[in-house]
Amino acid sequence: MDNLTTILNAAVDDKRLLKRPVAAHRSIKRPKPVDKKAKAWGRTTVDAVREGLQERYRIAVDLGLALGVRQGEALGLGEEDFDFGAEVIHIRRQLR
Repeated sequence: MDNLTTILNAAVDDKRLLKRPVAAHRSIKRPKPVDKKAKAWGRTTVDAVREGLQERYRIAVDLGLALGVRQGEALGLGEEDFDFGAEVIHIRRQLR
């Protein structure tokens, strides 16, 4: 919304518009931002999701819990991304 406001203000300044369309219609209200915070799944939900997956995909849940990687990042990992000696995992790609 801020970008649109900036564009419309610039159009008024450049005499492309006589006045800002939103200001001309007082019945139009700017939408209020929604303050939604993400909530982590509880252990019961995580366990149920993990159980519902095929065995080969369950590691994605484990990596998400332990390392905070997203689903696409976990599924994009290859054997060469694991450095067991240094205890490091390199996130180089993701599956879309």
